[in-house]
Amino acid sequence: MEPNATFVFAVLWGLVFGVPILYLHYRLRTSRPSDGEAIDALLKGRQLRKLSVTRNNNYWGYWVRGKVFSLSNLARIYVVVGEDQGGSRHEIHIAFDNWPPSKGQLQVLQERQMSQRDVQPHR
Repeated sequence: MEPNATFVFAVLWGLVFGVPILYLHYRLRTSRPSDGEAIDALLKGRQLRKLSVTRNNNYWGYWVRGKVFSLSNLARIYVVVGEDQGGSRHEIHIAFDNWPPSKGQLQVLQERQMSQRDVQPHR
């Protein structure tokens, strides 16, 4: 039984165009060492001690809340928690987006001071 010419064309088209597109998407979304350096510089400038850096892939949440409409789905988003000298914690949502207007630069999406309830472990 010979495969259908349309099926063969579709498979070849998927291999020629689909695989490179998926690879490009993967490369653009991968964390970079420069991301960590920029995060450290941001925290140092705000006189915060780094407690945690978590990768966040929920770019839809920023679109739905209306915070950032220019954020692409290729953005690398992080949630950074830092502590100041007084002991209060700050949560900063940042993004690195390769598309304009930010062109790979650090962009602060939102920032808030965490309440005592956020800091205490749940029991």
